[in-house]
Amino acid sequence: MGRERNLVYDHRITDYTPTTHNKGTVNREGIRKMTPLEWARLQGFPDIYVIPVADASAYKQFGNSVAVPAIQATATKILELILNK
Repeated sequence: MGRERNLVYDHRITDYTPTTHNKGTVNREGIRKMTPLEWARLQGFPDIYVIPVADASAYKQFGNSVAVPAIQATATKILELILNK
């Protein structure tokens, strides 16, 4: 896997300057690097969660974390199917 997993299309970009404090640049197609906060949100962390490590470590940690909202939704559906038999 390469760095492409950290890229996201951002349709809000019109002047091609970064919309975040990341050092990465934005290309002409409006593609930019996702921030650690965006990764945290994907995993279900609240916005008030403090990320106490450097960005490189945060990307690794969020990549290895478990998406709790997805597991909760899956477990709820399984329980519904089991209890409705």
